[in-house]
Amino acid sequence: MSILGVASLSLTGCIKPVEPKVLVTANSNETMFVVPLQGENKDNQAKLDSAEYYNKQKVAVKEIQISHRWLQVGRMEHDGRWIPTVTVIKVDRSPVTVEYAVSDKTRAKADADAIWLESSDSVGFSTGFSVSAMIEEKDTATFLYRYPAGKLRDVVMTEVRARVQQNAAEFAAKYNLDLLRSKKNEMIDAIRKDVVPFFKERGITITTIGQFGGMTYENTKIQDAIDQVFISQQEKERAAAALAAVKDINARSESEAQQAKANAITLATGKAEAVRLEADAIAKGNLLKAEADAKGIKAVADATKEAASNPLFLKVRELEVQKEMYNKWTGNVPTTVIAGGGVTPNIFLPNSPKELSATVNSK
Repeated sequence: MSILGVASLSLTGCIKPVEPKVLVTANSNETMFVVPLQGENKDNQAKLDSAEYYNKQKVAVKEIQISHRWLQVGRMEHDGRWIPTVTVIKVDRSPVTVEYAVSDKTRAKADADAIWLESSDSVGFSTGFSVSAMIEEKDTATFLYRYPAGKLRDVVMTEVRARVQQNAAEFAAKYNLDLLRSKKNEMIDAIRKDVVPFFKERGITITTIGQFGGMTYENTKIQDAIDQVFISQQEKERAAAALAAVKDINARSESEAQQAKANAITLATGKAEAVRLEADAIAKGNLLKAEADAKGIKAVADATKEAASNPLFLKVRELEVQKEMYNKWTGNVPTTVIAGGGVTPNIFLPNSPKELSATVNSK
């Protein structure tokens, strides 16, 4: 190596290095806090590491350059290093959802995520819970103060889970197993009333706490017994339903038979009534006709009787008889005349029996 090269290398190693350029960026779901590492006085130290302090260190930008200062550690100018004057902390606000449940019933007790409870009659069981949580922008400083090194999912899997288990265990201890199975909604309500406001004060917004799945028992024979009872109840209900169906069919058949009988009676009654009404109508019609005929005969008789005493009527009848005789006259002069007297007209007898017969028939 030449003397010039050695001198150049020597000078380079004695020069103070340039301050590094460090950029820190944040995603849309992250909030950044820039915390100074130097320059704090006693007044600031009193508020350091508090929610109020972190809230003041929040920055709205999504990218920031870290400033540095030179730390001299030797006599030479280049004996030192650049160290940051601030630290950037990012809080991830993304919502998370976790489940505390038995994933493998064959190894139920070995499942670390499951929550185990005990009823008042000392029956151990586990039931599934699901929790959804998020951090609102206005609560990021509070969350950072409460959990400076924690992530939301880690907090939900540890502290939130412990709070849910505490409330669920206190509720389960009040009731025996049979009654507890019907109080799932009440259990969830009791858990929500405590857990939601408790963690809201710590910067965590819990949006959902739910219960899912059935109960997994420490003693598997309990589940077998419950299943057997359920099967027996189902069989009983099926038998009752079948019996009810048969009764319903019988009832419908009897009802249909009764209705058919009633319809037949109604039909027969209707026909009989129709026959009676027809006969009654005929009888009434005949009676009216007879009465009319009698009245007509009586009227004719009365008129004839009245006319018998009327000379004009008799004269008209005499003229009608004479007209009829004239119409039947053959030109021969009658040989016999019966003279009438008083109101009786004259009667002319024909000359022969044939003419007499023709005269009589014409009447």
